[in-house]
Amino acid sequence: MNKTKLVLAIAALAGAGFAGATWYTGTTLDNKVVQAGDALKDYKMIKVVKRDFKKGFWTSTEEVTYQLGCEDGGEASPLRGATGQITLINTIQHNPFGLEINTKLVYSDKTKAELAKVFKGKEPLEINTKVSLSGDLQTRISSPEFTIDDEKGNVNWKGFNSLIKYDKTASYIDFDVSLPGVIAKENASATQFNIGLVSYKGSYKNAVEGIYAGAESLKIDGFGMTGKKEEKEMQVSMGQLLLNSESKFSNGLLNFSGKGTADKITFNSKEIGKFEMNLDVNQLDPKALKGLNDLTWKKGILQCNFDNKGQEKAIQALLMDILKKNPSLKQNIKLHTPEGESVVAIDLASKDLKPEDLANPGLLINKINAMLALQLPNAFAERMIRESAEEEAIEPTLAMFQSSVQLGVEEGKIESDGKLLKTKIQLKDGKIVLNGKTVELSELLGIQ
Repeated sequence: MNKTKLVLAIAALAGAGFAGATWYTGTTLDNKVVQAGDALKDYKMIKVVKRDFKKGFWTSTEEVTYQLGCEDGGEASPLRGATGQITLINTIQHNPFGLEINTKLVYSDKTKAELAKVFKGKEPLEINTKVSLSGDLQTRISSPEFTIDDEKGNVNWKGFNSLIKYDKTASYIDFDVSLPGVIAKENASATQFNIGLVSYKGSYKNAVEGIYAGAESLKIDGFGMTGKKEEKEMQVSMGQLLLNSESKFSNGLLNFSGKGTADKITFNSKEIGKFEMNLDVNQLDPKALKGLNDLTWKKGILQCNFDNKGQEKAIQALLMDILKKNPSLKQNIKLHTPEGESVVAIDLASKDLKPEDLANPGLLINKINAMLALQLPNAFAERMIRESAEEEAIEPTLAMFQSSVQLGVEEGKIESDGKLLKTKIQLKDGKIVLNGKTVELSELLGIQ
């Protein structure tokens, strides 16, 4: 065999191998798309009305129309029995070195015409899913920026872009969503609204009992709104908002923590201060959480059952399973102002709860420890009344506030040092303690 024939033979074998790989990977990918569509047949809220699948060697195409909504959902359903349809065209590329699915929405002629006015010939929504040979997938969803300017007002939407990474068994999910911002103005009310860059990221793994654990973060680079209330100018603004959360397992139970900050908060161009929040929820039973999630979604909302009919006992049993693990919650919210710190602190925990305790308040009160602490700078409260109330209502409102504070101090429900207003209520070992003094429930509620 000469060199030319050898090269041709190798090329033929390579071509055959590539063709075989294309056929195999294409068939596998086609089957996955079909299976994903078939999985929806079990849910009333999403129905496949029409489906046309055209299988090809290099490319396959699926056109599918879904009906969304609940015909028998009644008053509890979001649209009160109304339904709508959406049609998607999935183009599946079989190249083993470039497996991907391009998804397009099909619009009516009327909708196309309206969208063309806004997006100026650009595709309103682009959806692309790339598939690796290992089975990992990444879906990118994006929309371009647009501007609307008419007699009603104007909107400058700066688009968005999102990337979601996962695998065929959804053992992990990573996402990254970015919204560059939006500026809007309504001419009739002179209301203006703007929000800066929004960044939302997360990374989760399917850890225990179908529950995902991981971390996520949300960042918003500024927010502002101006308008009028009864001809009085109103303005609210905020600097950067940061929210972070993490969930992880310890001894088979799920623990969740979150924290957040927001700076440069202003009202009517005057400084309010800085917001700070911390949250910890511990000792959650993952099996019970999954059960509640399944009842809420798979057997609830997706089945057009919005009011949990027939699931009350199952939900109560799962909630009891959570309480049996002695869960706890702690939250601390602070607003740092020029006049001092405003604080809301909550601490809640249960111990050795049993089903019979829930039906007996006398037993239940001995199984729960709780604390609520509040703090408010007196001068801050008075400043907010002056800045938000109508001119003629400022003095009466201030007098009413000060009278209520004085009465609360006299009754022992509020503590005041002239600058800070405080109150602390505790439930511990079956006793109610208000500002260090044991009280009866009727006394706390003001019942004679």
